[in-house]
Amino acid sequence: MDESKAQKRKKTKLIVTAVILSVILVFAIFVACELNVSDLGIKSEGNKDKAYGFVLSNIEGIKEANPRLIDIFMLGSHDADTNLLSMKSETDESTSQGMKILAGAGKGISYRFARTQTISVGEQLLQGSRFLHLKYSYTHGDWYATHTLVSGIFRDYIIQVMEFCETHPGEIVVLKLHPCGLTNSKKTYGDFQTYLSTITLNGKTIYDYVHYADTDVYAEGTGDVLIGDLRYNDLTLNGTAAGVVLLETRERDKEYRPEQEGEETIYKHKFFDLESHTIDPWHQRNTTKALKNAIQTTCEELEKDAYTYTKLRVIQSQACMSTKGIEDIFTDLFGCSLLRIAEKHNIKVIEDERINYWLDVMPILQADFINTDNGDYNNKVNALMLARNKALVASILG
Repeated sequence: MDESKAQKRKKTKLIVTAVILSVILVFAIFVACELNVSDLGIKSEGNKDKAYGFVLSNIEGIKEANPRLIDIFMLGSHDADTNLLSMKSETDESTSQGMKILAGAGKGISYRFARTQTISVGEQLLQGSRFLHLKYSYTHGDWYATHTLVSGIFRDYIIQVMEFCETHPGEIVVLKLHPCGLTNSKKTYGDFQTYLSTITLNGKTIYDYVHYADTDVYAEGTGDVLIGDLRYNDLTLNGTAAGVVLLETRERDKEYRPEQEGEETIYKHKFFDLESHTIDPWHQRNTTKALKNAIQTTCEELEKDAYTYTKLRVIQSQACMSTKGIEDIFTDLFGCSLLRIAEKHNIKVIEDERINYWLDVMPILQADFINTDNGDYNNKVNALMLARNKALVASILG
């Protein structure tokens, strides 16, 4: 006797339900494993030859040419202070509730998508990086480097920068100081500025390497110094000292409160406001094709505006977790880690036929895993920056 239509429908529903539940179970198992995997998936920790401590001061004629800061080509490190992150790292108290839940479910994915560099800030400077993106937070009773998880004490990273500056006259280091969670910690920007003044090395603070600020430079148009006016000799005392440029950004979220500014400090005039003085668009993609297309589109838009060329311009070439496309989602799930993505991705960026056009518009190339040796990236990117800076000096000298 044939099955009734109702019985057939019931059997079909049961089969479909079983298949859906099986898929959900497999996905749940996969996610559970992913949440607790610690393997970064990289082939090596990259180049550590310390061959690029001098990348500007050794260029013949640079003092005579005296180029503008905003025209100098630089390698930049994204989330430069994450090298100490591990599976044992504490979750930042000030991070979002969603990220706390994710970290609580499993440290693996938080760790793998939070760590972006394999070597210390000081070592990155010796591998040629000159633009350091440093996230910080007041958590667990002190100022720490952070990226959802807590890295090292922030003091140590600033000391590494000062150690480099002491021994590398004529070099320039730009610090992009990026706060996280000040609203939650009830700390202010003034508190952080004062904290930096307590970090000393041989009687100096980071402010002693800031040679441009005797007046207010913070907000565009309110002071006597704009970032577009700064030149090599201003920053390095005619090549006799290392110079530091301080960029301060504000938390860009709905929880920002004016009282976060805090008491105005005597150090405020040392900082340039990031939003007024730089262009550094965030692309929110993680595949090489999507990122390169986003960089190209950004450059095409920026080069039409002459105002672009009065600011510091940063190519953010690094990947991030993204749901903007199917490929992005697959990269989230199977990319393993930001370091692994960067290991494969970085060399493809600088070997793209459009790289010189991109650098014409945006001279700072910021990346994760800046010292990766896959494809000889670290050597090749430093050679690229040197060639561009030599050409810049030659063009000024005529």
